[in-house]
Amino acid sequence: MCTIKATIHPKNYMPTVFSPFVKELLDAAIEIATLYTHSEVKVSHFLLALLKHHRNNYVTGYLKTKLSLVLFERDLFRELETLPTTALPANLEAVMEKVLKDAYNEAVYFKSDIILPEYFFLAILKNNTIQTLDYQEARAFVTEQQTYLIHQHQEINWAKQAAIFQLIKGLDRLYENQKINLQPYLHYAMRNEIRNFVSLLDVPTQKNKITIEIIENIEVEQAIEQTMRFLVHRKYPIKEAFLYRYATQEWTQIKITAKEIIIKTENTSCSELLALDLKKCFVS
Repeated sequence: MCTIKATIHPKNYMPTVFSPFVKELLDAAIEIATLYTHSEVKVSHFLLALLKHHRNNYVTGYLKTKLSLVLFERDLFRELETLPTTALPANLEAVMEKVLKDAYNEAVYFKSDIILPEYFFLAILKNNTIQTLDYQEARAFVTEQQTYLIHQHQEINWAKQAAIFQLIKGLDRLYENQKINLQPYLHYAMRNEIRNFVSLLDVPTQKNKITIEIIENIEVEQAIEQTMRFLVHRKYPIKEAFLYRYATQEWTQIKITAKEIIIKTENTSCSELLALDLKKCFVS
């Protein structure tokens, strides 16, 4: 499981969603590494995934101004042949965390609501020397196309993202006014898909006490499974978890029995830890 955490403050800009193309990109990079039995996902895996699975993008637009795409792909495949292989199954998803964070930071720079595949390319280029490619030049190229980039991603569920923003801003306002003692974070987890959560952490210990996921009605079962994965990892000592179906404005509280990791679901939005009805966060 890969995660990204970032403090939520209304005065700071915060991307809220990955482009659907990003999941395709990550899956393709893992598939290439698995095919070659490589133990890690390297730059060459990501670049080939970008070229093969996101063909109509501004990455290829920039590359065409600098080199031959045919020769570039040939060199990437040759590099794959030289990478060490392993007979043991590799935990390839575990190496995704850094590239996810770097792409997130690029989205912050561009003040983009959406984390786009182009930001992954810039993150890779910033930390690696790749032939005649230049990070600042590529960033300027993407900047010129920013308006067109956003228009290409209208498939994002903006109603869901608006609900996330309203919730985290409401929680942050309460935290800043010392009405609650847990600080809200935006939290991403990647497994079969990229999911986003609002987590509330105890600042001194950095322990996750409450997790809230905003979902569609059809995602209830998957959301409960994700909560179970958090608990199994023991990195997240969650005491309360909530699901909010934004389309119907229904809440489900997931009550956790610590010793046995037993989950009971109740139809309520009231947090015992916060002494707060979470519905109030959606009041403007």
